[in-house]
Amino acid sequence: MRRNRLLSGVAAVTVALGGAFVLPSPASAAMNVQRVESSSVYNGDDFKIVSVSCPLNTKVIGGGADLSGGGQNVHIVGMHPDGATNSYVALAKEHTATNVSWKVITHAVCAPQPAGYHIVEALVDWSSSTTKADEAFCDSGKVLGVGGRIAAPDVGKVLLTYVKPTGTGNGAEAGAVEVTGGYSSDWKLTIWAICATQPDGWEQAVFTQGNGVYWAAKTCLAPKKLTTAGAYISLSLGKVFLREAITIDNDGGTPAVPDTVAAAVGWIGGTPDHEWLVKAQGICVS
Repeated sequence: MRRNRLLSGVAAVTVALGGAFVLPSPASAAMNVQRVESSSVYNGDDFKIVSVSCPLNTKVIGGGADLSGGGQNVHIVGMHPDGATNSYVALAKEHTATNVSWKVITHAVCAPQPAGYHIVEALVDWSSSTTKADEAFCDSGKVLGVGGRIAAPDVGKVLLTYVKPTGTGNGAEAGAVEVTGGYSSDWKLTIWAICATQPDGWEQAVFTQGNGVYWAAKTCLAPKKLTTAGAYISLSLGKVFLREAITIDNDGGTPAVPDTVAAAVGWIGGTPDHEWLVKAQGICVS
């Protein structure tokens, strides 16, 4: 009976293969991705946090963070999912006191819950190490979204250097470094990976800029969509910091559907006298 019901729902077309008739595989549905955002107030406060929730009947699958204003005095200290509230969160802090107004903007990328959806965390616990890094591995499937967050008595004394998918796409990785001159207090680093059964068209979008360039961006091959933003800084040396790891909707549709990842950095104390790399890294799906 089960076989008859299955056949009754399929068009009466078969394919001859080695003398046997084989039903064609049904096409997989494209992931229905949308992007929502929210921002903090625009003023001179030294620390800001803002979250944005996904719409009803969707799950957070990724996100990004951006800064507006603040000059070279403010850096991102966290961008991560919150599974309990189905939201994406961004945090930023001044590393140099300023009265200049600024705000932090959070992007959440949302979709109907994909098969195998789960969020995993990893923690590099409290200590006063100069640098910290770790990975959060998916229980199964592939990574769709990433997150990282610094916690410290003064998060302005620690810089995120990367928050991105692993090279094989089986999780997320993040790293951080104390500002030049060090930081005597203990601090910790948390990493998040948003995972699911590998969707159709899954691939990484990566672009690296070298020789001290401050930004990088990569667009998914149309008609693919972006699920998350990630960024990587090589040779921060406690001077080069993350200003944005964002998702971009180039078409400006409603609802917004992101297709591009971009990353940008700033630097403490004027242009550094060393070269560094900045990498934009995201995930594209059909």
